[in-house]
Amino acid sequence: MNLIPILVIFLPFLSGVIIFAFQDKTVNYLALMVQWGLALLLFFYYPFVDTLKVHQIVLGGWPAHVGIALANDKISLAFIALGIVMWTICLIYDWNYRKTDASFLFFLLLLEGIFFGIMQTRDFYTLFLFIEISTILSTVLVAYKKDGFSLRAALYYLLFNSVSMILFLLGAFMLYHLAGTLNMDLVAEQTAVLRDHFAFHLSIIFIVTAAGVKSAFFPVYNWLPKAHGAAPASISALLSGLLVKSGVYVFFRINQAFQLRDYYLFFLGIGFITALSGVLFAVSQKDIKQILAFHSVSQVGLIIMGLSYLDNEYFYGGLIHLINHAFFKALLFLGAGVIINKYNERNVTQIRGVLAHCPAVATLMIVAMLSITGAPFFNGYIGKSLIAYGLTDKGFFSALIYIVNIGTATSFIKLSQIFFGKQKRSEGRDFHNVFAMSMLALLCIFFGVFYVDIFSFLFNIDLSYITLFQVEKWVLYFAVLLLGYLTNRYFVQREAAFFNHLRHFHLSFENTNVLFISFISMLLLWQMYMA
Repeated sequence: MNLIPILVIFLPFLSGVIIFAFQDKTVNYLALMVQWGLALLLFFYYPFVDTLKVHQIVLGGWPAHVGIALANDKISLAFIALGIVMWTICLIYDWNYRKTDASFLFFLLLLEGIFFGIMQTRDFYTLFLFIEISTILSTVLVAYKKDGFSLRAALYYLLFNSVSMILFLLGAFMLYHLAGTLNMDLVAEQTAVLRDHFAFHLSIIFIVTAAGVKSAFFPVYNWLPKAHGAAPASISALLSGLLVKSGVYVFFRINQAFQLRDYYLFFLGIGFITALSGVLFAVSQKDIKQILAFHSVSQVGLIIMGLSYLDNEYFYGGLIHLINHAFFKALLFLGAGVIINKYNERNVTQIRGVLAHCPAVATLMIVAMLSITGAPFFNGYIGKSLIAYGLTDKGFFSALIYIVNIGTATSFIKLSQIFFGKQKRSEGRDFHNVFAMSMLALLCIFFGVFYVDIFSFLFNIDLSYITLFQVEKWVLYFAVLLLGYLTNRYFVQREAAFFNHLRHFHLSFENTNVLFISFISMLLLWQMYMA
């Protein structure tokens, strides 16, 4: 069993190298076969971890304080399973276009192995290496179209994320100087003593800031819409559904290890501002991929609001929404990719007739829209409800979260105009696309209906108090849709000056770095205030 955590990382690596070496269409099917192998490994490994609660290994027989440590619990295994599902679906979606492209499959499989490494790592330096490699591989995939737009977006993504990881490395060095180890668990054991040192708080601030950039926190998320807009649809789905969430996962693990209670209200506020600003920018956009990209920012904000507080079970709302968001946002990006290819157009005001010409794609996208707006019987409802329960005694935030929901409804009512009317579009085979999207749609419904059993199995929590037939929830949902419809009709469609200004708002790389420094400064000021 000790080999399984290593195999989960290296099997995709080895498969990618073999595919790249042989450059053969038949060998390329190994990319799909390895996903089944990973799933089989996880099937046998899960009961073992469930019995131990936490399974940890240190590579090479080194002592834990100096060795490369990998650890798994039920949470990390849930995200590894999610990764296997998402990579399989994205491979199926792109298979017609990529089954002869060994280079693309090579980079994609390497990125999968790195993602699994991030999920399992328990020492800061190895985590730094995995995140840095994932940044480089993501940059290659964002730039894969090799046009000017994608190359600029990829370079912006690489530079800004590299700046943040320098800060991560500096924070890790400071922790090593204080604790004599980079093992997360061993450092966490010394937290009570280390809290007296300002350098400890500074190191945590540096590491959390780097995770914030990777996660697209406010105000350091400017790279995300650029990368999503340029990347192929399947890469946008992975970026939004999983790779951005790797930063959120790191934030969760840091919060879990060091119990950052002093920062609870700070991150609750940052989460809300991220959610609100993301949804406002999304409402203002006309490019279909930019709308979805800014909604990734907004949903990250909701997740951070859920994960910021670890003293009760409601932080699971953030984890659950993290998982569910991967399904419905990937479904939206894959659907957008089909529509852009068929219509050769990205402007939602220029696309019409999707429901008539592509009924399957339209229906599947409607499932995703119902999920992201929090409709009962769809998976987005579960995480949002649990986050809302957790904020019940935080009246201000409990009320403001519904403003974000109204903005989300507004944006997708605006996007829904593409389904109606008549317009010519190019023909093309889309069986693989629709099949992959159907898998995601079924998962959105399955997780929205059987959530009690699913999350009892995954996280040992009881969600039976969240009901699907609560009248107040249905009334609230339709009220949010009505307010979203009115906002779209009387403000968005009439090109209100505010939304027009937001759509053309642009931050330079220099100004983005100023915001990056401002974020660090805000955290430092908060720490000084709480000290």
